[in-house]
Parts: sequence; C-alpha cells; structure tokens
Amino acid sequence: GYQTYYSVDQAQMNETWQMKVVGDTDNTFYQLSVIAPDSPPILGTVAVDASNLAATQVSFQLTSDNRPTRLSIYANPGEISASIPLTVNGTVDTEQVPIFEGSLVAEYEIVDIAELGGALVTKQVDLSNLPSGTYHLWVRADDGVNQPVSAYAEIPSVTAAGVQSVYGTNPVWLAKDDFNPMATVGGANAIVIDHSNDFPTTWTATISHTFDADTRSLYIEWKAHSHPDTDLYRLLFGNSSLNPTQIITVGNSIQEIGENGLATDVEVGFVTLRDIQPGVTYFLMVEGVDTETGNAVRSQEFTFRVEPGTFSLTSAQSTVNVAAGGSATVPVTLNADEALFFPNVWLSSDLGEAAAGITARFVDDVDGLIGINPSNNTRQFEINVDASVPQGTYPITITGYAGDAKETLTIQVVVGEVGAMTEMIYLPVVLR
Repeated sequence: GYQTYYSVDQAQMNETWQMKVVGDTDNTFYQLSVIAPDSPPILGTVAVDASNLAATQVSFQLTSDNRPTRLSIYANPGEISASIPLTVNGTVDTEQVPIFEGSLVAEYEIVDIAELGGALVTKQVDLSNLPSGTYHLWVRADDGVNQPVSAYAEIPSVTAAGVQSVYGTNPVWLAKDDFNPMATVGGANAIVIDHSNDFPTTWTATISHTFDADTRSLYIEWKAHSHPDTDLYRLLFGNSSLNPTQIITVGNSIQEIGENGLATDVEVGFVTLRDIQPGVTYFLMVEGVDTETGNAVRSQEFTFRVEPGTFSLTSAQSTVNVAAGGSATVPVTLNADEALFFPNVWLSSDLGEAAAGITARFVDDVDGLIGINPSNNTRQFEINVDASVPQGTYPITITGYAGDAKETLTIQVVVGEVGAMTEMIYLPVVLR
C-alpha cells in the first residue's frame, strides 16, 4: 500500500477541505484520516463592562480542543506592559511585552461543547470588594496540555469595532505565524474603583485573646475589617478607658490557615502584647487604617486584667529562744489560697534591728536568692547567735516578693544566757 501525507498550516476553524481520488475507486480500499496535535486555546472578544462593580460583565469567545479548560479572571492594579532590552546580532533594542499579574477574581471550569467551540460567553463577577485603585482585568485559558493564553479585557465598544474572525474579535492565537503578543493588551479597559467616600466611622470587631502565664504575654487576634481599603492595623492600649497611651503598629491582615494547612477565606490580624503586669487593668482597642487617605476607624474597647494572687508568710515558731552561742532553725511557710501570677515568691531577710553577732540565712541558699512556691511551700530559716550577744529580744523581718506584691513575717529571737534557756511552765493563778 501507499501512504501520502499532506500538511495544512494555519488551518482555520470551519474551513472545508476536499480530496480527489483518481484511480480504481471501485475495487481499491482507501482510508482517510486527519491527524493533528491539540492546538493551544484561542481567546477572542474579551471585553468587560464594569458600570456596576458588584455585577461586572466579562465576555469572551473560547476555542479549545480540550475539555475541561480552566478559565480564570484576574484584576491587575499595576502596569500591563513593559519595555525589555533585546539583543539581536550584537545590537541592543527594546521590545514591549505584556504583563499578566494581579489577584484572582473568579475561576471557571469550561465543559460545555458550545462554550469550548467559540460561543460568546458572559460571566458576572463582583469587583466591589477590591481596594481603591485603577485596574485592568485579564482572562486566562488553560487546557492543561498546552501553554495557557491570556488577554486583557477591552471596552465593549472597542471590541465591537475590532477585527472580526471565526475566533472572535482580536483573538489571541499563539499558533498563528504573525501573532503579536502585544495584541493581548489591545485597548484594555481601565476600571477605576474609589471607596474613599464610604470609609466607616464605627467598627464592631470580632476579637479574641489568650494569656500565656509562662511568658506573661497576651495574644490578641481579630477578624479583618470588611472595608477593602483597610491595609494597616494598630493596637492601642492604656490603663484608663478610652485613653490609649501606647500604640503598636501591626501591619496588614493575612489569610487564616485552616486545619488542613491551607489558607482560608478568613483574614485576621494579630499581635502579642508582652510583659503583662498583674493587678493592672489594660484597656485595649484595634484601629484599622487606610494608609492612602489616612482614614481610620477604631474597634470597641475591651479590657484585660490578670490578678496577682494573694499570699502570706507564716511560721510555726514566730518566737524562738536561742542561747547565746547557740543556733536554731525555724520553718517559713507560704500560704496561697489561689494561683499566683508569678510562679515563685522570692525571700529575703532583714537583720537591721538585730544585735551584732546574730546572723541568719535560709538553708540551701547558695547565691543569696531563694524562692518558695505552692508546690514547695516551706523553707528552713537558720539563726545563729554569737556568745557575745547580750540578752534580749531581737526581731528579724522576712519579706516575700512576687512582682510588686510583698508580704512580711517577723521572727522574734529571744536571746538568754547559756543554761538559762529552760522551758517555761505557766501555772494558773488562783485568787481567793
């Protein structure tokens, strides 16, 4: 058998081809097949009508060999083309190229045969939540096989006056010999969005906070303000209502991460306030700012306070008898009915009113700093009296510190002569 191949370059959709077979067509079997690779999608008649931002109309004609084809619509607030240097045979020249960047506005899976075959399709998108600025919309078609194609949306009247073809007006046809990439920019429609006159004056924010006692820090999180021009947040706080004295600039909000590790549609702002002091009431609010205009709105005020917890120091021997030249040990006990803000109460002793020759220290105190806490609530206090100390009663003051809170315990040291410190027995007095 014989095989004959013919190639057709720049084939147009809906073209009619004819083949004439000459010879014995009655007794000879002929087989005809048309073979070609999938062509990249072709986008034409890409236009946008943004007269109603909340119901913006984006129209296009898509021709694609693959089903489905993903069609995405983006909003670009920046430049739509750029000039780049190009070196040809040692000569440096410049060339204009389109820029396709911006935020995703909408995305569709095109599966309808008619919509994949060049039918005019219109999609409705909401642009009212975009921040103020000038935008150009562009459409991208990706069949998952070939290089995606992109085109900026034009003004409908410009599109109607453009060059018509079977693929629509001003089609983006990458496989075409004379295709000009700048044709994807065309008469791109500039969409101006201005929210400066509708910035809010009040804000009831969704705010949560978590206190970490170990680090003495307060984590604060809030849902982002719904106004699209809000691009900066500040935490304002002080120690009296509606009178903030300190400001922490936080920055913009970010998308919250879900349990699956992926970004959600919820945007949040957050900040950690450190060095929280016990017994202090903090008055806090969040401020949302539009940095372009300086407009700002404050949330409702909320308060935070953590109690220091109360404690006392006691001893089973608040009065102790010590012979001159002797020593004694008394217990010092921490009493706390509730959790303490600080994990330890630090102890110190003051012998300022004791006689020279009396020394005292906490047992196991090696660096002059000893702590006591609810899980280890008793420390032994050792008192030494030199033989030269005269008889008398001498107070030693023990102080416990927990942040700004402090409590004291006084130990009375009764010094007597050697051999004179005997146990005293008190008998009742009977009167007749």
